Amino acid sequence: MDLDSIAELNADPEVMKYILPPLSRDIVAQVIQWFQNEWTRLGYGCFALFEKESGKFVGQCGLQKLEGKPESKEVEIAFIIAKSFWGKGYATEAVAAVLDFGFTNRGLSRIVAVTMEENSPSNKVLEKIGFQYQGNKRVYNRMVMYYSLDHEEFRPSQPINQH
Repeated sequence: MDLDSIAELNADPEVMKYILPPLSRDIVAQVIQWFQNEWTRLGYGCFALFEKESGKFVGQCGLQKLEGKPESKEVEIAFIIAKSFWGKGYATEAVAAVLDFGFTNRGLSRIVAVTMEENSPSNKVLEKIGFQYQGNKRVYNRMVMYYSLDHEEFRPSQPINQH
């Protein structure tokens, strides 16, 4: 993985506003190692996203145990997109592809997502893909909007709902 690009993304206060405080390069390196270990342990983790035309780093999207806890029975999708790529559909495309991977290639039956209520762009991405809002829940030591999507409800080949 490109540590420089991922560290720059995770250090941006605006990008990280609804996720965590900005992360140092050393912490990002540890997170990358954790995700690599998760790939080995679980068969899924985080994907680096690149723009097809330019090859530029766009962000990250992947699957992990909810709250990063190995004992969690829930698998969470998480995504983060660099500011210069906001509003261009990359998050929606990435989330759909990672869901397809999770449901089709890894046999997951249900995937959840959590967002801050104030993060309306991410909430819209989840709803556009078909996630159902289940209510607010305490996750990551804060109240978040909690969404879920069952494999049977996911339609990767149908057009993504544009409202």
